Amino acid sequence: MTEFTPKIVINDLKANVEFIEQQINNLIIGALEIISNCEKAKQIYQLLIGISGIAEKTAIKLIGGIWVLIKNQD
Repeated sequence: MTEFTPKIVINDLKANVEFIEQQINNLIIGALEIISNCEKAKQIYQLLIGISGIAEKTAIKLIGGIWVLIKNQD
């Protein structure tokens, strides 16, 4: 954005970013609820967050990929 960007555009962009950030938080909460209700997923999650450099969001993303592999083997 530049000094010529209208204030209404800036405000709209800020509102959209806030909305998307809230949606991301809602998805994280939902994913953690799913993980907490599945013992296998919970174990994988705990192992992943125990690895240096892997935090909550990364663990959730990795579980999604791992889960596909697990389900394809069953």
